[in-house]
Amino acid sequence: MIGQRLLFAAVIAALGAAANAQVPPGPAVQSAPYLFSPLGYQQMPSLGVAIPLANIPKGAIYATVICSGQPIRWLDNGGIPTATTGNPLPINTEILLGETAGLSGISLIQTAASATCDVSYYK
Repeated sequence: MIGQRLLFAAVIAALGAAANAQVPPGPAVQSAPYLFSPLGYQQMPSLGVAIPLANIPKGAIYATVICSGQPIRWLDNGGIPTATTGNPLPINTEILLGETAGLSGISLIQTAASATCDVSYYK
């Protein structure tokens, strides 16, 4: 009985030490400097026709897009989305776009009047 208690205490102590161990920075845990550096922002308030991202800062490889007012549709292959075709983005939902397709191939359009998109650029 005493042996079992000592074994149990040793296991609990080892688990407690493991739970308090520090995780070194790696692919899943980033320390400063962070993975992205901000480069700029733009607001796109008028999306009645498909509009490509404009004024992309030099060196930007990623963009986050969040829309308000109405949902939008987007394409990242250089195509032109319509109010009924393209990838849907509901309001107040953020997406990260870029890198492989490049930011210049991204176009946005509203699905109904009064959509606004906020775009932040990163490298």
